[in-house]
Amino acid sequence: GILCVKEALLKPFYCMAVNAGFNPLEKLGEHEKAKEACNLAISQYEQAGESSPDEIASIYQSLAKALEALGEVDAAQDALNKANDI
Repeated sequence: GILCVKEALLKPFYCMAVNAGFNPLEKLGEHEKAKEACNLAISQYEQAGESSPDEIASIYQSLAKALEALGEVDAAQDALNKANDI
């Protein structure tokens, strides 16, 4: 269910970001898409009432990586804190 959705949303974006070449604007765009995918996955978990702490923590960690890559350091730290609090 939700785990498959998470994997389907996140994996392609990180692969594209790694393989995006040397154009930093492309990489930033891919990190933005990963950020959106993480936020969507978190929202879906919350709406479904799923209780999968390890999966939710993993999504928050992925969100933190995307936010850090985008230079959103404070938001990245907030995401890591949420991952650790779960």
